[in-house]
Amino acid sequence: MVAPTTEGLRALGYSVAHGIPSVWRPADGPFDVDLLVTTGMRKPHAEARKLFEARGIPWLSFDMPHVRGVAGDVRLYAEGHHWLPNVEGLPSRRGRLPVTVTSRAVHEAEAVPKPKGRKPTTAKGKAAARAKVQAAKVEAQAVADAENEAENEAGYVLVIGQMPHDSSHGMDVPGLVEWSQGVFASAREALPGVEVVWRRHPISASVVPKGHDRNSDPNKESIAQALAGARLVCVYSSTVGLEALIAGKPVVSWGPSCYQELTSWPKELATAGPASKAEVEALLERIAYTQWGLDELASGEAFRFILGQMGVACDSVA
Repeated sequence: MVAPTTEGLRALGYSVAHGIPSVWRPADGPFDVDLLVTTGMRKPHAEARKLFEARGIPWLSFDMPHVRGVAGDVRLYAEGHHWLPNVEGLPSRRGRLPVTVTSRAVHEAEAVPKPKGRKPTTAKGKAAARAKVQAAKVEAQAVADAENEAENEAGYVLVIGQMPHDSSHGMDVPGLVEWSQGVFASAREALPGVEVVWRRHPISASVVPKGHDRNSDPNKESIAQALAGARLVCVYSSTVGLEALIAGKPVVSWGPSCYQELTSWPKELATAGPASKAEVEALLERIAYTQWGLDELASGEAFRFILGQMGVACDSVA
């Protein structure tokens, strides 16, 4: 990732200096730079961001793809891990969005059969045909919504765990245990009699809360399987929250994320409903503009777009 990044930034007129995270002290600078680029937001990156931004130096961060699926992709953040660009009027980049476990099967639009017979030739006939197709789409969506609502009403509350010390939440093991047990209690109070299911992070067996009915073991049950039976998904800021939205599930979130605008607040746990398909589609379009391949880094295309969104001027930014 370092080589394509260096190449791309140089294409935009920057000279590039590298720091080694294990030995670099952010407080020592250097502060005579035009842009700070970090790989993630863990220490000392979060400290560096604070110090550099206090001096008016813009910050940009790399992370792994926010949505799973494509090796060699990175996610570019500006401002924070919940930041999304404004892409209104821009061409779709959906083809660059890595596909989640559930999104391809669940989120691609189902084809609605077209009316049979001769194609209408008059304006009135064409309008009637379009109306018939639209009515069929509305009816199909209504049936799907009813089936999804019935499934959700019969399901369980799925609570998703995260890795301790992740920069998106900052909690250690005791903190995550306390948070999850608080969610269990809130779910029982808001939805009495509904089963509460805990799903730990796949590589974090150290978080072992109490107060739930059963576990969803990530080694035995896929995310798609866990989501299928859920009526409500509770997350802090996990990527699973996005997958749940794609799967048509109501999501309650406690922390900031790129999908937070489509979730309910914890106090709304009893009445949380799913986001509309149109809202999720629009969100995915914006997320796709933060997912970049190594070739797009090396050409400078990724930096040209992100820096332009940030209002940062450089030689080659239009």
